[in-house]
Amino acid sequence: SGPVWAAVVHASMKVGPLVRHYDLYVPRNATGAPAPLVIMLHGGGGDAASARHVGFDKLGAREGFVTVYPQSMAKNCVDGRRAVLFERMDPAIDDVAFIAKLIDRLVASRVADPRRVYVTGVSNGGMMSFRLACALADRLAAVAPVIASMPAPLARNCAPARPLALLVIAATADRLVPYGGGRVAPMLPPDRGRVLSIAGT
Repeated sequence: SGPVWAAVVHASMKVGPLVRHYDLYVPRNATGAPAPLVIMLHGGGGDAASARHVGFDKLGAREGFVTVYPQSMAKNCVDGRRAVLFERMDPAIDDVAFIAKLIDRLVASRVADPRRVYVTGVSNGGMMSFRLACALADRLAAVAPVIASMPAPLARNCAPARPLALLVIAATADRLVPYGGGRVAPMLPPDRGRVLSIAGT
């Protein structure tokens, strides 16, 4: 049987030349059998600890799922936008490989059920959810991006291995991630790239 913990586990792994970190929460009432896994991606400027404030630990304890909170490098996931913000980051960062390896580790240790792996994220994390939907569709059951739209450069090369359930949570009056598409946070430097409209997404 798999491990059963009552608290957050802070862990790391090597992905390419970089050491990547994540927080894992397995509810006290977990049965020891592989459970549904929710991958919760933090927003730009955030971290794994801030993502836990969304409340998935409490919800997972009630509903019986495990939550993992990956930590991005430089507080931003490389989500497929082409923008100054991401050009400044280490080219060795491979967030898709990180999430794929994280899924492998949690499945191999019998924490996660490989048929029930879900991804969600807020803003930058939501856009990264779209990137994972494009790249890892055969490993995921569904994605649910929040305050996010499909990065325009990513859309041109998105070829999921299979159809994937998708829930998009967006606001029509959002000034940072425009519902009708266009530049992200146009009032803030540096350039943060462009996204499709929600309908186009």
